[in-house]
Amino acid sequence: MQPRPTDDEIRAHPAFPRVLAGYRLYHWVFWGGLPFFIAAVAYATTQHAAWAYVVAGVLSLGNVAGEVYGFKRARRAVLDISTSRAVQQRADRLATKEGKPWFVRWLPVR
Repeated sequence: MQPRPTDDEIRAHPAFPRVLAGYRLYHWVFWGGLPFFIAAVAYATTQHAAWAYVVAGVLSLGNVAGEVYGFKRARRAVLDISTSRAVQQRADRLATKEGKPWFVRWLPVR
């Protein structure tokens, strides 16, 4: 790979689909679990149900575990693309943007 590869060359690298899969998992776990967590906390708060706080805690732990797994999976694959930190950051940024679900792509956050 060139010292300054283009975005298309980064996307064409054999490791890029693994990076993308890791970030897709990360984003789907986060955005998929968030509504359930919010619903559990809202129910627990309005109904004063202690068991709903436990459910929210379990959802939170599962969500964090899924996010960490997806993030680590993506980071390991990014290291296969290049040894250059700048290229790794560009590949990371490309995969993060493309890995977001369509309904949150407009958000400027990672």
